[in-house]
Amino acid sequence: MSVVDRKKLLSEIALYILEELALRGGKARAKYLRSYRALEFWAGEDVARDVVKRLAEGGYIKLEQGDVIVLTKEISTKRTIKEIERLSLSIAKSLYKI
Repeated sequence: MSVVDRKKLLSEIALYILEELALRGGKARAKYLRSYRALEFWAGEDVARDVVKRLAEGGYIKLEQGDVIVLTKEISTKRTIKEIERLSLSIAKSLYKI
């Protein structure tokens, strides 16, 4: 896979992190977000932190002390948490192969 494909997959999983955070009430610790944990496991901790840092730079989330992520913009989704978990896990596994 090329660098462009990798960036596309990372942007998709970033969207799933935002959607899962919205479904969980807008505030959660990073280790409780299954999308984040899947990304951290399959792509590495540094990649997962970079994705979260980019979301914070974009103003979508705010990072608080103790790895707490707070959603700053309203995100609506039609998916359930289980669907988001399944999709993010499949993307994270494909990142491992790169």
